Amino acid sequence: MDIELNQSNKRLVWEFWRDLEAAGHGRGMHNDVEWNGPDPIGRLNGVEAFASDFWQPLLHSFPDMTRQTHLFFGGESNGRIDGDLSLDGHMWVTGTGLFTGTFANDYLTIPATGGQVTIPWGEFCRIDDGAIVDVYFLIDLVELMRQAGYDVLPPILGLMRRRPP
Repeated sequence: MDIELNQSNKRLVWEFWRDLEAAGHGRGMHNDVEWNGPDPIGRLNGVEAFASDFWQPLLHSFPDMTRQTHLFFGGESNGRIDGDLSLDGHMWVTGTGLFTGTFANDYLTIPATGGQVTIPWGEFCRIDDGAIVDVYFLIDLVELMRQAGYDVLPPILGLMRRRPP
């Protein structure tokens, strides 16, 4: 694995996330990026679809949202059970953490509470030629619903703990 390329890719994703928070859009995505998120959002093709169908509605619902990143790393994927890098070898950057903010407006038909929420997220970005070309994004909508007062899963039998502060 090319260490310098890996560091450059991590910088690209970190700056993309930072720009999203500051300006509501991020540089670094390829114009034809394929973004994959949870239902009911699903697959979005292109930067404009990502912004209009995911990011802007998220910011509208949580206008003071901030991103905390707890894990952040990158590297070359073999992506195959046989480990043959010649057939894959894509460069990926991933992170997990929490979004925090005021639930000011409904999100995906989940009624807003006006209170603070903490939403776990995870993201995998494939980088090619200095641009984010493929994204797999997870946002814990079940946890958001729980904080909004909707228990959609059976009661937890063990201890429920918050994630790192």
